[in-house]
Amino acid sequence: MGSGRHVQFVQGCLDVGQTLSPPLIRAVKRHSAREGITIIDCPPGTSYTVIAAVKGSDYVVRLTEPTPFGFNDLELAVEKMRRLELDFGVVINRAVSLDRLVVKYCKNEISRYCWRNRMIEEPQQPIRGDS
Repeated sequence: MGSGRHVQFVQGCLDVGQTLSPPLIRAVKRHSAREGITIIDCPPGTSYTVIAAVKGSDYVVRLTEPTPFGFNDLELAVEKMRRLELDFGVVINRAVSLDRLVVKYCKNEISRYCWRNRMIEEPQQPIRGDS
């Protein structure tokens, strides 16, 4: 644990060979600040580690990449967030050569997502690659 300039930092560390991270994540969450914003970084996907990290969150920011693998992972993650009844948004990372499949999915399925440094609040609005 550490802090500075109104920011508290808490990290957990698994020992070599230790495979169960959810108990560690719960311990880190217990030591996190009760007030203000808490950011919990976790791996992509829908593993137990991710579920333990997002459970009880007020809002989840999912990152995805405009690739077939990123799209598949995003679909699974969106399903999990909905099952957990969590509010969430998506940031499309590395959106230089954007895979239209990811944008189309976000436009139709998700109310908030970020693309090319713009927050999109209304998915009904068309997205143009030249903007």
